Amino acid sequence: MSYARKSHPSGFSLLEAMIVGVLIAVLAGVSVPQIRQSVSAYSLTASANLVATELNAGRTLAISRNWLYDMDPNTTNHTIQIVDPGNASNSPRSLKYLESGITFSSVPAAGSEIRFYSGGHARGGTLVLQNENGDTISVLVGASGRVEVQN
Repeated sequence: MSYARKSHPSGFSLLEAMIVGVLIAVLAGVSVPQIRQSVSAYSLTASANLVATELNAGRTLAISRNWLYDMDPNTTNHTIQIVDPGNASNSPRSLKYLESGITFSSVPAAGSEIRFYSGGHARGGTLVLQNENGDTISVLVGASGRVEVQN
């Protein structure tokens, strides 16, 4: 008994492969900008949370050590640090960097830096962070020392 071999083409034709390629390109063109925007928004939120965490740490240090501490935002290097205003070489916290693409669009003026006192209260102020899309988030410190992140 012999079996006849049927001739069926296997694989994809050039036209089918091109259609799939065009569909992939269209989907990528639509989704990549959305992904970039989402990553940028996430970076902004993450940086605002980092700033708020450092501010809360500065307040906690001021209370626990019965001392005063300032928040030092560096708008050039996009960093923040809790510092001892009486001894700049004795910083109780390490330097923290904002996420890539995030900058300070507004910080308290020199001489009116955010300062935490030993009783937990503060000389408050507002730090405004901005991403490359122009979106902003504000981190506020009230006179009571309370730290709040606002979109």
